[in-house]
Amino acid sequence: MALDLSGSATSAQDFEPVADQITIPAGATEATVAIKANADSEVEGEESVTVTALQGDGFTLASASASILIEDATAVTEPPVAGVSIDDWKWTHFGAYAAHPLYGADGGDPDHDGLSNLYEYAMGSDPMRKTGEAPLRGVRAEAGNLVAFYTRNPAAVDARIVIEASADLRAWQDAEGAAGQEVVGEEGGNELIKVSLPLDGAHRFLRLGVSRVAAATSTEA
Repeated sequence: MALDLSGSATSAQDFEPVADQITIPAGATEATVAIKANADSEVEGEESVTVTALQGDGFTLASASASILIEDATAVTEPPVAGVSIDDWKWTHFGAYAAHPLYGADGGDPDHDGLSNLYEYAMGSDPMRKTGEAPLRGVRAEAGNLVAFYTRNPAAVDARIVIEASADLRAWQDAEGAAGQEVVGEEGGNELIKVSLPLDGAHRFLRLGVSRVAAATSTEA
C-alpha cells in the first residue's frame, strides 16, 4: 500500500525517513508506521507530520490518514548546587584536625594569609593555601560608582556575605540596600560577583563582612 507524507516537518531533518509504502500481511487489518523524531538544538516550534494511505485495488481503507506533532525538547536545567555545611567543609580540608582550635575554628587561619576559615568557606578558597588577593579586588571608580569584585561559594549555606561601606574607615554601615550586586562570571566553581556603590561625591571604602548563619558570629576584612 502506498503512503504519502505531508506536513511542516522535513524528512531526514526533523524525523528519520519513512518508506513510501507499507505491507499489510495476509489476514491482518492494520499496520504501523513509525515516525522517529531527530534530536537537535534548534527552536522551531511545533511541526507536523501527516501519513496518508493511498487507496488501491483490492482493499478498502477504514482510516486514510494520521498526524503527529514534533515539539521542541524541554530545556534541561542543571541541578542546583548541593549545599555544604561549614562543618563538612572543615572536615574535607582538615580531617581529624577540624576540631583543633588553631585549624578548625571559624576564626582560624591555618595558612596565615589573613583570611579566616569562615571567609575561605564563604568565598570558596583553599584554607590550606595562601590567598594572594584581598577579599575585595579590582576596586575602582566606574561611571559614578565605586566598583569591586569578590568570589562567592554557591554551596556555602552556612555563611552570609555582607557588603559594608565607610567614608572614614572608622564607622561602617551595611550597604546591602545601596550596593548593586550581580554575577558576572565564574572562577574555579565559584561565582564572581561585581559590587557597585554610588559615590555620591563622597569618599567611599568597601569591605566584606561574613557571618555564620547558624551561629550568628561574624568577622570583617
